[in-house]
Amino acid sequence: MQNIEAKMISNLIFSYYELKDKLIKHRDSLNALTKREKEILLLLFDGLKSKEIASKLFISDHTVKNHRKSIKSKLKSLSPKDIIFLVETRKEEFDYF
Repeated sequence: MQNIEAKMISNLIFSYYELKDKLIKHRDSLNALTKREKEILLLLFDGLKSKEIASKLFISDHTVKNHRKSIKSKLKSLSPKDIIFLVETRKEEFDYF
């Protein structure tokens, strides 16, 4: 039993440092986003669709789609899991309205 607990603790510690390394390695990826791109990214995480975001921000659907392309381009080296982790850990840094 102690062996299993020790292995679980070891795995948790490894996972923590792995995530911390990802955060440090990719922190500039989120910094590369503009204020508007961060706004849109957060709204996407809130579950809004492009048309809903456009309506909420008083911009066209086409503009939202362009921002989404730009976000994808800037964060292309990150997996969706990494993007979620970075946004969740740095959410307070965004100028969220």
